[in-house]
Amino acid sequence: MSGVQGVKPVQASAESPGRGHVRVDANLRGLLLLLGALLGIFILLMPDAFTRGATYQGMMLQIPELGILALAMALPLISGGLNLAIIATTNQIALLMGWILTTQMPAEAAESDL
Repeated sequence: MSGVQGVKPVQASAESPGRGHVRVDANLRGLLLLLGALLGIFILLMPDAFTRGATYQGMMLQIPELGILALAMALPLISGGLNLAIIATTNQIALLMGWILTTQMPAEAAESDL
């Protein structure tokens, strides 16, 4: 043994993937297949709108917010509780921002490039 009791070295088996190969779970494979199918459908249905860079940029602008919300939800879950107020507050903010963007923003703001 190399210093740690109870730990056995991992041996390669016949069913383990070789070097450079990644074993993909069946659930992950199904989700990736669904993602590819949805991307294909939307590209076929809306080729001029869905394949623009602004569409992907809009999606990427939402990812940091989702990460912060995931961290905010993780804290109560780690401590043994469940805090649904975070989700309710986020939904209220999303509704407020949607209202502001549709009714209060000037029309010139929509025409500006990012």
